[in-house]
Amino acid sequence: NNGDNHFEFIVRDTDDNVVKTLSRHIVYAGIPVRAELAEEISRLIADGRHVPVVAIRVFDSEGHHARPGSTGEFTLSEPYISQQLIEAFQVNRLSGLDRANPKYVVGQNGLAYIVLEPTTETGQLEIELPFAGRKNTRLQTWMQPEIRDWIMVGLAEGTAGYNNVSGNREAWN
Repeated sequence: NNGDNHFEFIVRDTDDNVVKTLSRHIVYAGIPVRAELAEEISRLIADGRHVPVVAIRVFDSEGHHARPGSTGEFTLSEPYISQQLIEAFQVNRLSGLDRANPKYVVGQNGLAYIVLEPTTETGQLEIELPFAGRKNTRLQTWMQPEIRDWIMVGLAEGTAGYNNVSGNREAWN
């Protein structure tokens, strides 16, 4: 059953005496109904080279991590695009009209990863997640620029003249 489940195993010997009792509490999570960002394990860098990844934690109606293997759709705000859409377009180049929304898959601990195409566009990223029978959830985060070392350039203006160099006037004659 979905939710909390309690199992008890009784081990008996040949005379029907109880040798050992084992009990386990197992939570069988339900379908996804809520999500939140997991920014601490996301990679939100817009450097044009690396693949940005948004990690989300997905929960069931009881507040447990959603069942591994559960799926759901998502949409991204422009100009961001998921790697799934690019791959689907490359497979079906001529039939680009039948694109479905990309999907996430819940893994262990309720984590799902949304992989984006590399981009240099920084700014706000919105992820919309529809959940059955509920209002769509909208998560917001920021794509950050790559942190790079700074190179400082300076200009100097000055004049060095023959008369300003003391003690060497005669050496040039």
